[in-house]
Amino acid sequence: MQILQFRGKSLLSRIIQFQTRSAYSHTAPLLDNGTIVEAWHPVGVVASTLADHIHTPGAVVDVFNIVAHYDEAEAERFLMSQVGKRYDYWSVLRFLTRRDAPKNDAWFCSELALVACDRAGVKLLSGNPSHMAPGDVTKSPKLNWAGEIVLS
Repeated sequence: MQILQFRGKSLLSRIIQFQTRSAYSHTAPLLDNGTIVEAWHPVGVVASTLADHIHTPGAVVDVFNIVAHYDEAEAERFLMSQVGKRYDYWSVLRFLTRRDAPKNDAWFCSELALVACDRAGVKLLSGNPSHMAPGDVTKSPKLNWAGEIVLS
């Protein structure tokens, strides 16, 4: 599994980048079989591939390898079991208000990726995953940059 970090080009991506003071607007795990499992507004958690992605063409995606031991099969099982869950607007609102969002059965992008890694036995960051923005994910010492992709 790899972690994809999107430098989106849409208006919403730019707002996220500004609000979180980061170059990144989105995070998604990429499974070894080419499946991307991501929490995407407004549809919630979806599984797709880079070939049939739902992102703005021209967006740059940085690819990061996880450089720690973890149970990749468990990460995949967890991620696939979340497909169809709602998008977590409450937690996203938390970035504006700085107040804790209510616990729910919904996800936003970096929260989903961080919890999947936690479940697989590799904690990328300390702290509450629902408080971590996409740009925070790349601060993990357990990730190494592996290259970039420009979406067509």
